[in-house]
Amino acid sequence: MLSKQVNITVFMHMQYINSREGMASWTEHTLPPLVIKQLNDKMYEKRKSGALEIEKILKDYAAKEDFQSIEQIIVCLGKEFANAPTAQPRNGGLIGLAACAIALGKHSSKFTEKLVKPALACFTDPDNRVRYFACEALYNICKVSRGSVLTFFNEIFDGLSKLADDTDTNVRNGSQLLDVLMKDIVSESGSFNIPSFIPLLRDRIYTKKPFCRRFVVCWVCGCL
Repeated sequence: MLSKQVNITVFMHMQYINSREGMASWTEHTLPPLVIKQLNDKMYEKRKSGALEIEKILKDYAAKEDFQSIEQIIVCLGKEFANAPTAQPRNGGLIGLAACAIALGKHSSKFTEKLVKPALACFTDPDNRVRYFACEALYNICKVSRGSVLTFFNEIFDGLSKLADDTDTNVRNGSQLLDVLMKDIVSESGSFNIPSFIPLLRDRIYTKKPFCRRFVVCWVCGCL
């Protein structure tokens, strides 16, 4: 019985190693090694350099309408970087996703879900720097994608309502900038779904947290 358990443990461990090696190989196949190194760097300027390289690569793919290669890079950034176990690659993945949106311009609407969801997931990250960079990344994504992000408006609003009371001042400031942008996008859109938004607004209006309450009141006033 013990022998069987040991064999199962070894088998599962080998599966884990193989899966990690497979993902590493996939990442290297999708992005140049230097860019991978830069996105994993602890220095912001190095991660920014990696993001600028991604921007150049995606502009080239967009000009060729090679949307399959574009999607592979976006998925890689969302899964292998923004979802990494340590903070540095998560920050690298976020700035990389923002660079993708900037590079794609009008084509970014084809990849809205794959750009928005990894950034939203980082709103609840335990690291305050990651939460801040998530706000920054989503701001840049929304600024380019505009109305196409309204598909995920409820999720964005829910995340912002929680970040309004974040313990970190920089995170709160970053969320406020994104909040202002979302109000602009909603006001210029003729397709904003108010009926689906009202239940969420009603749930949040009873909060006792002052920053969250102020956030909700501002949206109530904006909807009148």
